[in-house]
Amino acid sequence: GLVPPPFVPDPRRVYAKDLGDVGAFSTVRGVELDAGDVALGDAFASGTVPIPWQEELIETGLFEELNVWGAPGTLPPDLDPNMAP
Repeated sequence: GLVPPPFVPDPRRVYAKDLGDVGAFSTVRGVELDAGDVALGDAFASGTVPIPWQEELIETGLFEELNVWGAPGTLPPDLDPNMAP
């Protein structure tokens, strides 16, 4: 006895009350950074991330997993709505 939902959102469509709410999808609202967050961000931006941590990131394969891009001018697979999950 399941009833289909009255509305199924289209994952390829942007739903927003106001066009100004859409933006470039690069901002997160409602998140406040504390001093520790700022210090961590500064460490990454300055290149002072410890070499052993960088090596671990590469050795565990996490870097390869996160660094996936498509051909120039195309969307990466995780952003392409035509790709299977």
